[in-house]
Amino acid sequence: MSVVTIKKKAIIKYGTAFSMVVPSSISGISGRVSKNDGGDPIRMDSVFNVEFAYDTKVVKGAVLQDDAASSFLVVAFSAHRLKGEITHYSGQLYKCNAVAVIERKTLSAGAMGGVGTSSYLQLESDIPCFFVPAGYDSGVPEMGMLSEGKFKVYLNNSYDLKVGDCLNVDNVRYAVSYIDIVTFPGCFVCSVEEVR
Repeated sequence: MSVVTIKKKAIIKYGTAFSMVVPSSISGISGRVSKNDGGDPIRMDSVFNVEFAYDTKVVKGAVLQDDAASSFLVVAFSAHRLKGEITHYSGQLYKCNAVAVIERKTLSAGAMGGVGTSSYLQLESDIPCFFVPAGYDSGVPEMGMLSEGKFKVYLNNSYDLKVGDCLNVDNVRYAVSYIDIVTFPGCFVCSVEEVR
């Protein structure tokens, strides 16, 4: 039996069953999950290491859902090779702790040239994402850098999100001030601030 086959059987036998829900819908995915023991409570409860079989359909930035209906964002994903052959993939999962609605501010013209009114147009809804206070990027809070109402948000990059949009989470709006598309391919890493 080849190393690839042994690895795949172990992942299926000892792994967690997932379904991919974004960017496409695929069920029957197995991943062997372990805690990321970084010492920081946010990382311990929300960041996990994972291994997938060599033939997985998972992609960078995918949103996976387990049998308990918890959602996870795949933020890191790389192939492991032995003698040129992919034996498995490893990655990192961020457990989604919020569901957002993307809203875009629109301005409608007022009657007879009067002052226009602004409103929010809903673009996308039920988006699983991972919210953390600003300053937790390295896994260790930079206590002097934390600002009330400022957050980092991680979500799949298939949505039409732009700077200036708002993420509505439980009727609280967060304005998107910056979108990083480089740090985690397949993901948006956004700086947001609560709209008061």
